[in-house]
Amino acid sequence: MPTAYSERMLRDFLGSLEPDQDSLLSAISRHITDEMLAEIAKADYGQDKEKHLAALRLLRDEGKFVPPMHWYPCEVSRTQQCRNGR
Repeated sequence: MPTAYSERMLRDFLGSLEPDQDSLLSAISRHITDEMLAEIAKADYGQDKEKHLAALRLLRDEGKFVPPMHWYPCEVSRTQQCRNGR
């Protein structure tokens, strides 16, 4: 498990590179499979799985967020983070 110190070091290092957020999202998205998205989409006990999955696919494929983003897909993203200890 990363420590607060190592997370801060990584954040500072990445910040020093001044990365373009859109380019990073695009680069990462190429490695996200449909199976990964399906697993994330069902993180809220399967509730609204299809709506979360549609929002996650739109984010991965087009870099767009579906309003209201505060729920789709953020709810399952937060749930997944809590399960992973973050």
